Amino acid sequence: MNPMDRTNKQPKPTFEKVFDRLRMAAEDAMRDCPELRAVAVVTDWSVGATDFPYGLMVGRNGPVRHPNELLGLSGQTVKMLYRECELITELLGSAENMADQLAVEITKREQRLKELDDALTARARQMDDGGRASA
Repeated sequence: MNPMDRTNKQPKPTFEKVFDRLRMAAEDAMRDCPELRAVAVVTDWSVGATDFPYGLMVGRNGPVRHPNELLGLSGQTVKMLYRECELITELLGSAENMADQLAVEITKREQRLKELDDALTARARQMDDGGRASA
């Protein structure tokens, strides 16, 4: 089908197409699983984050409006945020370990540079004193 409809309107923006697909997937999942009360999807856009929607919430009867749906999704969101915080903590721990390893490596290389600088200084002194540095 032509992306332009019969009235020659502009094609749908990509984010609207994405949200249509997400909404359909949520509706299909709720149709297939009677225990599923509502679905929330959070999106993360690599560009134009302030211009694009942050996500959507779909309930059994369309947009989430019932208190039990809102409270249920809020509780699940808190659990998801907790898990995200755990992952961030793990990531920061890994970064801290890597920073510690790099600090050790930098210290070793600084020490080696100092040793080489001291050796060059000693050779320069020998040459200034009239002696020849051995090769």
